[in-house]
Amino acid sequence: MSSTTKNPTRGYMILALDFLLFLALIKMLPFTPMENRGLALLIFIGILWLTEAFNITVTSLMVPILAIGLNVLPTKAAFAPFSEPIIFMFFGGFVLAAVMNIQKLDLWIANHIIRLARGNLKLTVLYLFAATAGLSLFINNTAVAAMMLPLTLGILKKVDLKTNRALYVFVLLGVAFSASIGASGHSQALHPMRF
Repeated sequence: MSSTTKNPTRGYMILALDFLLFLALIKMLPFTPMENRGLALLIFIGILWLTEAFNITVTSLMVPILAIGLNVLPTKAAFAPFSEPIIFMFFGGFVLAAVMNIQKLDLWIANHIIRLARGNLKLTVLYLFAATAGLSLFINNTAVAAMMLPLTLGILKKVDLKTNRALYVFVLLGVAFSASIGASGHSQALHPMRF
């Protein structure tokens, strides 16, 4: 069940009513049988998605499985969106970021940034942006931003969020922009943003 769904009975009730609507739509829609099944599946999944009767991941994985079971799509076409090259590129970038975290490379970078800045927050932020841009030359910019987020929050831990909210926003957005700017130096790193 979804974290927003406290009552499992609610999810099963929505599923039962949604399934009855699904069966009615298959019979009542005025299109070809395959189009009826496809449209009924779209509405069925849409209702489950919007009501969060079940966890979103479960609902999303039901789409290709039901599309195959209802003979709306062949197996290869149903699972094709899960194997786009861009998905594997992001996955590889996140794996690299996780490995760098496991090897404590992010802590090494943070220690060197703080040591170079000698406690000066402005220099620390500037070096953080430069390190993010530099890493983005070799790793996907989204993965670098994800890797640098805990590092950035660690650096900002001693800064009071309530009184320095603008600083938090500036540094967090700056890391994201630095990753994008650094990625522009390498064509593959900026792949999702190409026109």
